This record gives sequence, structure tokens and C-alpha cells, in this order.
Amino acid sequence: MISSYKELSECQDRLLACYRTGSRPSDKFLARITQLRDAIQNGSKLTRVYVSGPITKGSRATNFHQAAKAQTILMESGKYAVLNPMLTMMHPDEPNISWERWLDTDLAWIEVADLVIRLPGESAGGDKETAYARQIGVPVAYAYEIPELREAFPAHYTTPTV
Repeated sequence: MISSYKELSECQDRLLACYRTGSRPSDKFLARITQLRDAIQNGSKLTRVYVSGPITKGSRATNFHQAAKAQTILMESGKYAVLNPMLTMMHPDEPNISWERWLDTDLAWIEVADLVIRLPGESAGGDKETAYARQIGVPVAYAYEIPELREAFPAHYTTPTV
């Protein structure tokens, strides 16, 4: 399993180099990345999910509770290992760390995610996270597209204001 992680990491580095130089990776290379991701994911019964959504835009309390709700539902399903970056709001030095530094950290976690779930609400960071995920081949789904979240986050749902 460790060799699969190492090879996938090397492949992701090569993939990023392709995107940076504007070259297109071969279909065979992309298929190998998918094969490695599947092998690694099948080694664990949990899908690694990165929750993306608003933090600072709108009500921070509402944003926090929305993300916590999604995290709880996903974790209780027994199918997902959830990384909820909205928890960083509680970090004692959160106001002293730049938005760009937080985003850099978030993007590094997205690189090892199996899925990014985008919560409702306007978010420049969320938009950057989902664009990056798509760029590196990590699937992105809206909360209402995930069966476990559909009831809590219907397609017409918008982040309420407080």
C-alpha cells in the first residue's frame, strides 16, 4: 500500500507539472492515476471527503453549523472520513493567519481527498478549492448530490442569513 501512495504522489506531481506547462497528460497516465486511487481507496472502507464551503462570507455561525451538520451526517453514515476546514474558525490564532495561508493548507488536503463536497453559499475559497480539485482530477459534488446529504441540503437550498 505504501508503494501505491508513493507512486500516486509522484504521478500527481507529474500531473501538476503538466498543467503548469500547459501540456496534456496521456490517457494512459490518467488511467494509471485512477487505478492507483482506486487501489488505495479500496484499502480503506472510508471515502476521504473534503468539505468545501463558505467560512467568512455571510454569517460565520451559520456557515460553521452548516458544515458541522454535513460532517455529522457523513460521519454517522459510516462511509466517509471527513475533513471539515470550517473547524479552523475555532483555532485561537485564526485571525492572525492569512486567508492565502489557510487556502494553501486546504489545497494540500484536497490533493489527498477522494471527493470534495461543496456546500451551499457564496465562497471565493470554496470556488478556488473546487476548481483546484477538478484541475487535479478529484471529483466534486454538491451537497444535494450526495444521497446522505440530500434531505439536509436540497437542490434549492441556499445558505440562510442570520
